[in-house]
Amino acid sequence: PQNISNTIWAFGTVNVRPPSLLAALEREFMGTFSYYGRLTETRPLTKSSRAQLAMTVISLHRLGLTQCIWRLFERLAADGLQAGGEAYSNFLFVCGQNNDHQHELDVLEQMAKTAHTRGLQGGTWNSFVI
Repeated sequence: PQNISNTIWAFGTVNVRPPSLLAALEREFMGTFSYYGRLTETRPLTKSSRAQLAMTVISLHRLGLTQCIWRLFERLAADGLQAGGEAYSNFLFVCGQNNDHQHELDVLEQMAKTAHTRGLQGGTWNSFVI
């Protein structure tokens, strides 16, 4: 998954959107999703996997593939995985950019459910309620 993450990041950074690449990414993320399986085969997620996840989320956003971001998030949530602070920040950034309050609540809920400390969990639940 490192090569896929790097490729998505590179195209997202320079904001080049080849239609064939976008179609292939959409097929992968919305279909078979083998990328996810390889990314999450070690659980809990490694530091490298969390970093790849974070850069993939922001890069998919830059490429206009928001539906793929939420498919990725749904799988993480269903598996109860802790995505890491940078990935959660990127999910929340996408929510803000799209004025997407429902997904914002979903991300905060997942952050609270997977928090490593009670203090972080409490703070996240407070944000969720507010």
